[in-house]
Amino acid sequence: ADDQLDRIDRSGLQGQFLGGMLLGAVWSPCIGPTLGGAISLASQGENLLRAGAIMAIFALGVSTVIVALGYGARLLAPLFARPRTWQALDVIIGLTMWAIAAKLILM
Repeated sequence: ADDQLDRIDRSGLQGQFLGGMLLGAVWSPCIGPTLGGAISLASQGENLLRAGAIMAIFALGVSTVIVALGYGARLLAPLFARPRTWQALDVIIGLTMWAIAAKLILM
């Protein structure tokens, strides 16, 4: 699978479409209940304008995160090209997991 993904030009339309599909697949379990809550909140009101505003604000919040991730990834790409960065990130994630495990055990 990695070899096939490496062959796709990520800057082209096909790469962007694939990236969007992957993001949708990853976000589906998380965004579903949140979107359901926003739709439920919007449907409770009798005012169509208020319901539309709730959905627009929800969409703005979601799209802001996606845009920030996109631009942030481009800015940080040179930093993550260095092996030392990945080694440091491995240590930080490992220590964080140990801390969470210790907290759960000692609760």
